[in-house]
Amino acid sequence: KKFVQFREDYDPGYQGAYGILVDVDKHPFELDKMLFMDWRDDHLADLPDLREGNAKIPTFLYAMPFSETQIFLEETSLVV
Repeated sequence: KKFVQFREDYDPGYQGAYGILVDVDKHPFELDKMLFMDWRDDHLADLPDLREGNAKIPTFLYAMPFSETQIFLEETSLVV
């Protein structure tokens, strides 16, 4: 069943998320803070093709450190 009726056809898209708990030698995140919905893409400044793709299909990152060597990372795409 539909919860909302629209006057015209409407496809709101979907959200998809992929996460992984990883053990690493070291990560750059503060242990007492969670990174929440990070939209930044300045790390792609030297990669114009990737930055263009990121603009077409926006994603954001969650990062939740458990220790200095264990972190949960999740990338969420707004429209899959």
